[in-house]
Amino acid sequence: MNNIKDNLGSDSILSIITTVSNAFYPWIVLITLSKYVGMEIVGIYAFAAAIFMPIFKASALSLKEITATNYTINSVIITSFKIRLWTSLIAYVISILFIITGVSDRYWPLILVLGIIRIVESLFDYSSGLYLREDNYKYMAISAFTRNVIFPLLMTCIIYLLQSPEIGFVCLMVCQLGFYITFEFKIIKQYSYVQDRKLYATNEWFTVPTKREFLPYLKLSFPITSAIFIASVNASTPRIIGTAIFDAATVGLLAGFVQISNAFVPLLSGFTHALMPKLGRSYQTGSLQKFKKYVLLLFGISSACSLSLYIVSISEYSEKFLEILLNDVFAENIDYFKLIAISTAFSYFNCVMGPVKISQLQYKNELVQNSIVFILLVILCLVLGNIYGLVGIFYSIILSQAFRSIWLLVSINIGIVNKFDTIR
Repeated sequence: MNNIKDNLGSDSILSIITTVSNAFYPWIVLITLSKYVGMEIVGIYAFAAAIFMPIFKASALSLKEITATNYTINSVIITSFKIRLWTSLIAYVISILFIITGVSDRYWPLILVLGIIRIVESLFDYSSGLYLREDNYKYMAISAFTRNVIFPLLMTCIIYLLQSPEIGFVCLMVCQLGFYITFEFKIIKQYSYVQDRKLYATNEWFTVPTKREFLPYLKLSFPITSAIFIASVNASTPRIIGTAIFDAATVGLLAGFVQISNAFVPLLSGFTHALMPKLGRSYQTGSLQKFKKYVLLLFGISSACSLSLYIVSISEYSEKFLEILLNDVFAENIDYFKLIAISTAFSYFNCVMGPVKISQLQYKNELVQNSIVFILLVILCLVLGNIYGLVGIFYSIILSQAFRSIWLLVSINIGIVNKFDTIR
């Protein structure tokens, strides 16, 4: 443990804590809806989330990453803020149009509220980029914990007492929006005041960005945004195709087990992002032993997480675990738990090795790989899902993740050979 701490540093530990806080929200929603509302609403929420995620990822234009890491540009806070605001509004409209075609009109009010929550979350995401740039980990942690733990737990209490997911999510929306206006937006304006007092005094915070303001960000972000968009589409594909094949309750079951498989992803992402600078420096400077040490550390952590989840899935207490955590429907389908646990041997490997490949500057390769994996996953889900039902979807996830793992392993090894042979 001390070795891990030495490799990561104190700021990285705080970043991991923030990442784990961010992971609480989907868990709280899943547990709340499955326990107190029902599997159909879990499926509706899962389908909506599957549409929202890639569209909002695309609309984000990687402004968080650009703001946090790219010091070669002088990012004007007011400009980047209003770009994020207006692209999020556009993403909201596009997402709603897609979602309402796949759900009953009685769920439309709920979908509209969920979309507004996504807009606010997108603005929070932009703020976290500013916090990272300014090394303000304290405010980043306060923000993450408040909106992803405290507010969702309040929503849970309301849903439990009133048995109304609509009222619960409306309360969540009001809390998040109020917190953003009274806390987050004030901090953003303070950063803007320090950056340019004259521009801060204008009323341009909510105006539509001009073409001249928008295009530089679009050109800068397009490669990484494209890769992130395809990756998020990959994550959403089983739920989207599942909605076309199965009823909402079955999609809810699928989404629940997929969420369980993501249990360790925030931890893995936190470790990986913390090691990214060290990976990049060791690779670019030709320090092969250091680079291998960091890669093996990530592989060991991902393997331990996958093994832990698989042990839980095959234990004699696994059914009781699912019944307590979610509901008896999940406990009755314990075999799906074992399948999704097996898939994490590949998905966790991919979670940590994808950024390793990025540290080798293989940006184009990442986009191509994600695109091919997406095509493969769609074909597998359509074919196996229609033939074998839900178990076919799980096999599709396993096969596509295994394919990506093999490609990642080959790509990383080729990168190592090319880099260090050149140095010799």
